[in-house]
Amino acid sequence: MQQPTPLRSTGCSARTGLLTGIACLVVVCAVGASGCSRSRDDGPRSIHQYPQVDYTTGGDWYEHKLEQDPDQTGWVLLPEPTADVPYDSGVDPHTLGFVKPDVCAECHQEIYESFLETAHARTAQEARPENVLGSFAQGENRLSTRDPRLAFEMVRDEHGMRQCLEVRQDAATFAHEASIDLVTGSGNHGQTYLYWQGDALFQLPVSYFSELDRWVNSPGLYTDGTADFARGIGDRCLDCHATFFALAPGTFNRYDRQNYILGVTCVRCHGSGWAHVQYHQNHRDDVQPRYIVNPALLSSERGNEVCAQCHSGAGQLRQPAFSYRPGEPLADYIALDFSGDNVENDDPHAANQLARLMKSRCFSESRDMTCHTCHDPHRQERGDLALFGSRCATCHEQTDCGLSAELGEGITNRCVPCHMPSRRDNQGIIETADGHFLPLLRDHFIQAQPDATRPIVEALRLELQRPAAAGDDR
Repeated sequence: MQQPTPLRSTGCSARTGLLTGIACLVVVCAVGASGCSRSRDDGPRSIHQYPQVDYTTGGDWYEHKLEQDPDQTGWVLLPEPTADVPYDSGVDPHTLGFVKPDVCAECHQEIYESFLETAHARTAQEARPENVLGSFAQGENRLSTRDPRLAFEMVRDEHGMRQCLEVRQDAATFAHEASIDLVTGSGNHGQTYLYWQGDALFQLPVSYFSELDRWVNSPGLYTDGTADFARGIGDRCLDCHATFFALAPGTFNRYDRQNYILGVTCVRCHGSGWAHVQYHQNHRDDVQPRYIVNPALLSSERGNEVCAQCHSGAGQLRQPAFSYRPGEPLADYIALDFSGDNVENDDPHAANQLARLMKSRCFSESRDMTCHTCHDPHRQERGDLALFGSRCATCHEQTDCGLSAELGEGITNRCVPCHMPSRRDNQGIIETADGHFLPLLRDHFIQAQPDATRPIVEALRLELQRPAAAGDDR
């Protein structure tokens, strides 16, 4: 059985600009075998004259603007070939203060082990079978699209994991594939995957979403029925999914593949760690932490800015990515808009949680409320409503709730679902063959939410009635 004809790029012309995603037109050429097991007819065939693109920032993704109708399907976009000589930064991350979290484990083993279970630790990882959540099982590893000519298949074998594109035109089948190299996203809501082409980093077109428990199109302005392998990963994306990457100067998405640290780890919140480690390795009797920052001891403004690096919208970098140090004014490094009239802060997106919190009376009427008032970043606490309810109780009495007289202790542990309900995120839209899907995220604007409270109250009232009804039966 013959293999499908691989796609390859030809006749490409680079686009210029600060946020250029270098992409090219694609034609089909018979140039060797593909690892995707599909048959084809002989002979090269042209599939499409694909739209050229310009890249712009859009929310938390670098989006492309098609020069043709964005609703058009059937097109494929591949990146241009990368430089023959990969970028070598010559930088030792230790000289910049960056250390991997296992270095911190020498003295902080318990914290290190609990931290590994958190979303921060898992927000970027090397791709391995155990941390790619999408299924590779037959029948579950395909993503069909509304364009019957175009589909994807996720493959895992002795050669690794990869996403395979299959394009059918007339009697021929053409293919392209890219390896799954890096995983971004903790899996709490989903994962998206990156691949290396030389020293350039790109997003793969297929992601996984936990609520649906299946493969879907990658989030953002991504048209179902298309295949965009040219979505470059800029340094601001990595600034919120990694601890360190060395970007080639003057480029958009070329990095030193020998120098990076994945995940949001210790030094992103505690500052440069190398001097701290060196000092305490040589002064083990000194129990006072030296050359390190404890965010809990910063002012509330500076402490919240540690989290605002990534939880206050995409913003615009004013200094190179990864250059901010906890305790310094964040505005010197990233331009962010916390204002209540910012339309982006009307949506419960994961990247604007501090801005949403700042709209709350709990925040505005407190002199020292910070993110770690409610969150311990060293532990996996997601979904523990009793724990978060107990933290609400440090400032609020149960009798403060207007329903306490009627429902009594039944309202215990209902603070979060009543006052911070999960809502659909309009900024993270996913287009599927079945329609649009919006992720469900916890809103950090603490306020009275009658629509969310009503079904909870009704359920509690039924619970209160059941013992009496049972007693009547006896």
